[in-house]
Amino acid sequence: MSIQGPISSFSVTAAASNATIYSGPARILGVYFMNDVAQGTIVLYDDATEVFKIQIPDGSTTENSNYIEFPGDGIRVDTSLKYTFSTIKYGTILFQKG
Repeated sequence: MSIQGPISSFSVTAAASNATIYSGPARILGVYFMNDVAQGTIVLYDDATEVFKIQIPDGSTTENSNYIEFPGDGIRVDTSLKYTFSTIKYGTILFQKG
């Protein structure tokens, strides 16, 4: 199975906790982040259930950025796509609604 239809993006420019990206079913396709401050964390949720978590290295000495692409059809959330970004300067979540 391959992804069909439009892909949406959501930009994160400040730390947030359990904030909503999209209310409804979705597939998380990828996450981009840039960090130039202390070590941080990115967590993605299906409503209140954690489906992805990654610790981001300290970027205060050397700025770091990365793109994580999820294989296949991505990570499916059935209820509501939410996120927590702590100490991350910038991020983008790519997802498909439905």
